[in-house]
Amino acid sequence: MADNYKSGAPYALSGKRLVFTNWHFIEAEGGVDWYARSSYVPLWSSSHPYDPSIMWKPRYPNKGVRLVCRPAVKSAPLFRRDKEWERRGIAATIIKDEGKFRAWGTTSWHYDKSNPDNGLTYLESDDGFDWTKPNLGICEYKGSKNNNFVSRDVWQLHPGGVFKDPRAPSSERYKWINQENFTTEQIACYLQKFPDRVDSIALARFEKRREEGAAAMMAGARGAVSPDGINWEFIKEPLVLTFTDTHPTCYYDGILGKYVAYFRDYQTTRQADIDKKYTQDCMFKGWKRAIGRSESVDFKAFPLPELVLVPDLSFGPNQLLYTNCKTTIPGAPELHLMFPSVWDTGDDTCSVVAASSYDGKLWQYLPDGQVLGTGDYGSWDGGCVFAYPDLLELPNGDFALPYTGYDVPHKYPRINCIRNTAYALWPKGRIFGLEAVDEGEFQTVAIVPGGNKIFINCLTKRAGFVAVEVMDMNGNIIEGRSMQDCIPVFGDCYRRQIAWAKNDTTGLSPDKALVLRFRMRRAAIFCLDFE
Repeated sequence: MADNYKSGAPYALSGKRLVFTNWHFIEAEGGVDWYARSSYVPLWSSSHPYDPSIMWKPRYPNKGVRLVCRPAVKSAPLFRRDKEWERRGIAATIIKDEGKFRAWGTTSWHYDKSNPDNGLTYLESDDGFDWTKPNLGICEYKGSKNNNFVSRDVWQLHPGGVFKDPRAPSSERYKWINQENFTTEQIACYLQKFPDRVDSIALARFEKRREEGAAAMMAGARGAVSPDGINWEFIKEPLVLTFTDTHPTCYYDGILGKYVAYFRDYQTTRQADIDKKYTQDCMFKGWKRAIGRSESVDFKAFPLPELVLVPDLSFGPNQLLYTNCKTTIPGAPELHLMFPSVWDTGDDTCSVVAASSYDGKLWQYLPDGQVLGTGDYGSWDGGCVFAYPDLLELPNGDFALPYTGYDVPHKYPRINCIRNTAYALWPKGRIFGLEAVDEGEFQTVAIVPGGNKIFINCLTKRAGFVAVEVMDMNGNIIEGRSMQDCIPVFGDCYRRQIAWAKNDTTGLSPDKALVLRFRMRRAAIFCLDFE
């Protein structure tokens, strides 16, 4: 599809899952109007004189519910460091691909291309925990190809982002994006094609290095393509010349019909036009690290990113955004999430927070959204933590987000550090939800769910319950699916089917729009699955 798609309800779910990561799928108006107390008839006439006895009455009020975001629990480190090239550990990005978990991890532990252990390795697992390291025979390490390297031409601490492209030819089905410093020759070729696609920070650093007599390199985004995720062909020219400097991510958006990438970006304003050397040195002290977004019909050429997420007013003056970790809810491609790392320059600490978006462009932080912190002092992840895609659904239904932990703080010299990758875990997929501390009600917008059976993931306290009513998109209750007909669910309900007195389906075909009305007490709803 293109950018001119129709917008507005009813919304067709891309998957068959709905998680309330923001208010987007909650009806805000609910048939609100002014009503005469005597007749309860809505007053549509604008000429009606003001009368204090007229009351404001939402037809279906949303009340007593709030968004919640739960902190994660940590798994043990995932990877055994039993190979010589893994002595400093592995930072990995993981995807779930046709029932198998696949990981690509960097063994780099310092920004030094001459380090003999640098490279990108490949690992795989059936359950997400027991990992094998196949001997691929692709790259040489100390005279032998008996290893799991897919490339030795990778030297970044961060593993980059791997994704599967559903529209690409088979030779380019898998794609990879990461940071790279490009040579003068590569930059010249790029600028001949895209003279306006270089940001001022990357250009200033390039000019400063050249004036100092250092190797003239410019930071940007590097790409690669592969038919199988193992045999990679690197794209010679930059995808874009922007000072991304950490872990970029990318995916193909089927609604937009474009590739969408997220980068390290910076909050900056117009620089004063004064002494060049002074401003060149000073510009790097005035930025605020943030996250930018770029979209393109061509994976090999992106425009400069635009800011989409910055530290908001809930942040302290020393807190900045680092890696973006753009991902989605498993089984729900339109539920966009980020798990950026927040770096506090006041004490060199890191934490991971959650943000959500309904379109991938406008982002908001979740309330109480810190989901992960560093471990105890002296532990393997007691220095700093960074989350990487994807948010995964494990075979037992748990949600798992890969993260890399270091045993030293972020800006401590890392030449002798140890790191590993583990999961931030949410048992039963209970990461975001709508909660009613006491009585609560809410109504969804009209959706086309793709299924007419509803399975709920919820948790109630003692004397709590959840009940559901089904309506068509005009607000008419489907026969036999009223709130009174619903059999309330209570307790620990993981994928419990919603049923009514005489029915266990919504009464509508899967391709028809419906509206769901919820009534709940002392309960939290985490997920709805439609089958």
